[in-house]
Amino acid sequence: MQVTRTLHANWPVVVAIHVIAWILYGGLLNLTHRLVAPVVTISGTIASTIPYMIAFYVSLICFYWLRAKNWLLGVLVFLLAFAILLVIAYLYYYWLTPKGGIILYSSKDLGLFFSQAIWGFIYMFGAAAINYIIPLLIKRERQLQVAEKESLQKKLEIAELREEELKNQKEKLRVENAFIRAQINPHFLHNTLAAFSADAELYSKSLSNNIKDLAIILEYAMKSADFENDKVPVAKELKLLERLINIHRLRYPDNFSVKLTVQGRPGLHRMPPMTLLTLVENVFKYGKLNDPDDPVIIDVIFHPASFEFSCSNAKVAVRNKDSLYTSNQIGIKNIKFRLESAFNDGYSLKIKDSETHYQVTLTILNPD
Repeated sequence: MQVTRTLHANWPVVVAIHVIAWILYGGLLNLTHRLVAPVVTISGTIASTIPYMIAFYVSLICFYWLRAKNWLLGVLVFLLAFAILLVIAYLYYYWLTPKGGIILYSSKDLGLFFSQAIWGFIYMFGAAAINYIIPLLIKRERQLQVAEKESLQKKLEIAELREEELKNQKEKLRVENAFIRAQINPHFLHNTLAAFSADAELYSKSLSNNIKDLAIILEYAMKSADFENDKVPVAKELKLLERLINIHRLRYPDNFSVKLTVQGRPGLHRMPPMTLLTLVENVFKYGKLNDPDDPVIIDVIFHPASFEFSCSNAKVAVRNKDSLYTSNQIGIKNIKFRLESAFNDGYSLKIKDSETHYQVTLTILNPD
């Protein structure tokens, strides 16, 4: 029991307190008896106190049994001890102490004796109850203080979490507002490109068409977050890829070396928007587009149960390879995250990156 272990740990202090308490009790008892009968001696007071001390500690032991949940045993022991103590007290007062020359009771009135003994035992029972309950109350108070402290700590943590959540909401709102503000420039650019396309048509049909293609790609990129289930038909992505290829064809009109091959029919195949454009992004930025002996090869194959996309290209020398690596990794990381969100394990994305060539292969195993 926790209380017993505490008593064992502090037994010198407990013993000292009990000794002092009994000395004070005996002194007070002797003083009050002397006021009534001046012949009362200290030895007589001590002798008369011993049965009550025994009753006190027997009651205290019974309380500890009750504390251990042995309620029935505690009550039975207490009642049995109470009866035995009455018999012992009678023998003690009327037989043992007289043999030592100490006469504590001269009256032969057993009713008076048992009445006084019972009340004395009840008094000791109450004292033992107080002695037992006070430490429990102190312990309970400490537990309440600890519980209150833990409750306050938990409330503080909840308040901090709410404050953090509020900060996150404010940050989210700030980002959303920034996104809305940022959309103004793309819309402005889209409208401007449309105007340029109309004017360019007077001078160059191909230039006008390329400006239109750029405007369409830009509009598609801006609206990509609004597509249902964050997926678009693969056929739509292919059309945009063809527009992007046409735009870059202007860079090398005589020896543009990008070969796009499509096998099969798109059907119901779908994918996250901007997937194909992101995968070929670095091809047009860092790949060789004008080498007929080592052209850019883009293969698209539609199977009934899968879709395959492959793009391979030779690399051109770049000054800042770290910039190339960072740009490419950010785009690939974003694509992987979106593909995993859309298909879980129903896709594979393989990349081969050597000193001279770069190849990326995407397979969607479970189209919608």
